[in-house]
Amino acid sequence: MGLEVIAHRGASARELENTLEAFRLAKELGADWVEMDVRQTSDGVLVLHHDAHLANSRSQPIASIDSQDLPPHVPTLAQALEVCEGVGVVVEIKNDPREPGYDSENQISVAVAGTLMAYTQRQMVISFNLETINRIRAVDPEMTTGFLVFDPMMAAQSVEVAVEAGHSLVSFHTSNITSKLVDEAHSRGLQVHTWTANEADLMRRLISDGVDGIVTDCPDMAVAVRQELEQGKSDG
Repeated sequence: MGLEVIAHRGASARELENTLEAFRLAKELGADWVEMDVRQTSDGVLVLHHDAHLANSRSQPIASIDSQDLPPHVPTLAQALEVCEGVGVVVEIKNDPREPGYDSENQISVAVAGTLMAYTQRQMVISFNLETINRIRAVDPEMTTGFLVFDPMMAAQSVEVAVEAGHSLVSFHTSNITSKLVDEAHSRGLQVHTWTANEADLMRRLISDGVDGIVTDCPDMAVAVRQELEQGKSDG
């Protein structure tokens, strides 16, 4: 399998992130996958928004707002899945104990799994919260799941953690990627994704280190770098 280009919150360098417009453009630019951030409203609707609060409204968490009161640019997960027909979707569940709306029972995982079951495109679910993705696997053992890791001190340990929990991939910040780490993950049967790479030289280095997927705000750039390196191989 070749390198996968994953549009970070859609084509977010050109369109407002986590919007239907960003997802549509990501498809047009050749992304293999579209990544999106999922939260739950006060009335239990799954919507896409990275931060726990609405922009310019730090006192108003998504979790305390009725879905009908959200601004029109905030789509539901179901709306995004319809727009992303024909491209893979990476659903990141936001469920941080330090944020409002934290779901200690991980019912949000049950809701996400139930929604995804109604759609047929390639799907994977990821989270920084290990219990959240563990719950996804309990609900749908066939779902591809991945463990997001930011802390460099946890990078090597997370490979073992992901394997023991039955997950398929680990996703590291670009600053944590080394060829040794990638090789270790691959030796344990895991794929490796990395985020967020928006410079061509960084993308080339990450590809050289052996990553399986690059998460980027600029999917067109990643597609071009991939084509450049593939052409170089064929010419060689």
